[in-house]
Amino acid sequence: VSDDDAMTTMVAALSSVHCALPTLENVGGDDSVGGGIWGKAVVLGGGDMAAFAADGLAAMGADVTIVSTGKPKVTNKAVTVLPPAVGEEEEAFSSVLGTYDVLVDTLEYESAGMRSQLSRRCKCDRYISTLTKSQKVIRDKGVLFGPGKANDYLKDTGNKAKSYTPIVPPTNFGPTTVKTLLEKGVLFKQGGFGGKNEPFLRGWALGDFWEYASWPRDATADGDVRYGMPVKSEAEAEAEEEALMEEVRRQRRMVGTSRRALVDEYDDDDEDDEEDDESSSARRKEKGSPHVLEIDGIGALHEHVLAPESNAVLFLSRRGAGRAAASSRGTTGSSARRKEKGSPHVLEIDGIGALHEHVLAPESNAVLFLSAPWCRTCRSLKPGYNRMARMEAEEENGDGAGTPAVTFAKCEAVGKSGKDLSHFLDVEAVPAFVVFRGGQVWGEPLSLSRLPSPELDRALEILRAD
Repeated sequence: VSDDDAMTTMVAALSSVHCALPTLENVGGDDSVGGGIWGKAVVLGGGDMAAFAADGLAAMGADVTIVSTGKPKVTNKAVTVLPPAVGEEEEAFSSVLGTYDVLVDTLEYESAGMRSQLSRRCKCDRYISTLTKSQKVIRDKGVLFGPGKANDYLKDTGNKAKSYTPIVPPTNFGPTTVKTLLEKGVLFKQGGFGGKNEPFLRGWALGDFWEYASWPRDATADGDVRYGMPVKSEAEAEAEEEALMEEVRRQRRMVGTSRRALVDEYDDDDEDDEEDDESSSARRKEKGSPHVLEIDGIGALHEHVLAPESNAVLFLSRRGAGRAAASSRGTTGSSARRKEKGSPHVLEIDGIGALHEHVLAPESNAVLFLSAPWCRTCRSLKPGYNRMARMEAEEENGDGAGTPAVTFAKCEAVGKSGKDLSHFLDVEAVPAFVVFRGGQVWGEPLSLSRLPSPELDRALEILRAD
């Protein structure tokens, strides 16, 4: 091992390995024993730093998975390599791994919100980013103007190095981490740093830029989230909405307003009120009554009724009610299909007519999964549901080529046809699973957050026995 490689290995190991080690202090309560390495570590990225971090953590005894859109050059055979979307079902890597103890991110520095999701959903309380200023410059300025500015930054930083405060090495950094890595030949070569004569100044890699830019994004998340990272579940979103509604109810009780009060008057000639309406989420219907205030959310209700302590009557209605029967009569032909790019064992249904043709009329035993594109819980349930459908087909027919005893179907409860089908089946929220026995709805819709489910498994056993 050359002196330069030993120095760069030491510097790289400080953040990406030593600080990331999931350790158990004072094994057995004996201070003389020292810490033990345990738990699972995840490394994001496929560049030199990511491969070094994965090999280094594995050499120290951690259970390591590296997630990359490319082919990381890891040398330790104990390291598991995964893409962001795993398998034919494209399941998020976080869902596949479940819980883990530390995440080393070589491509990004995540927000506090994402770090909170990592802790809450993956039990990962240690997030370490190795993103450098020069990498960030490349990412923000692009490949055209970024390299020049990044190199200028590295040069300027190298010239000012004498003004920086020395780093005090953490306890056992040398005799545990550095010694183990050098003995096992896990090295970070000097080429990974900027400057031929500056082993302590880390540079940038164009490969990291391209991987970050090409990493698939999660369309169901709020904002620009890399696919595979944990996102807020539908249940959590509903809990936050319920907390907000509870706050509204609390304010209601404080001001002494009743749940239903009478409207005394509303001055629709007041220009100031009209200007306020334009800037709020409440408005007068252009084609409706000028004396009826349209409320389209909790914020508008608070602004126009709760906060001013008004007397009011609120008429709640739901668009599309009563259309199910008409849609059932008006929809003809088959609107069910097998998804070309999805599971060949799940029947896609997009209306009441298709449900009648494929389930009700033939008096089939079936399970219908109602979901929505914006529903994160639905997205997490999809791979498990597809697996259940495939296993049902293979168990019934050996090769999955024939007709299974139970039809697995799926419907997006959006758009006119999807909403009409939801009303027809009395489904008020997704995800929902409706079971059909002999073409008739059997029991209440199941609201599940995990698959497999004991309730659904029991229902399938009974259907198979028919």
